[in-house]
Amino acid sequence: MSLHHTQLEPAMDDSDVHMSSLRSVCFSPEGLYLATVADDRLLRIWALELKAPVAFAPMTNGLCCTFFPHGGVIATGTRDGHVQFWAASRVLSSLKHLCRKALRSFLTTYQVLALPIPPK
Repeated sequence: MSLHHTQLEPAMDDSDVHMSSLRSVCFSPEGLYLATVADDRLLRIWALELKAPVAFAPMTNGLCCTFFPHGGVIATGTRDGHVQFWAASRVLSSLKHLCRKALRSFLTTYQVLALPIPPK
């Protein structure tokens, strides 16, 4: 899967992809969201199911980002040494996602494939 940073305002060259350096990527604790920091001065929060950003936050000199381990907060760091905290919605994972996550944390891919799980 690939995600592209699209510009928020119209581009001069009619391109919908903004070419900027990606500085940081982090997954939410439940694995359903992704946060990115790039040189275009935006923190983006992506819904992986949608393959599109669901939230934007302006930031200057962004360098890194990370989700709080229990969810609900994203911390971003800047090149000049400052830290900002952003509220992120807490997500209640579906039972299907929780089951997959539990299996993946205790079994290898080959062990999961060998399970007698009925096809769709």
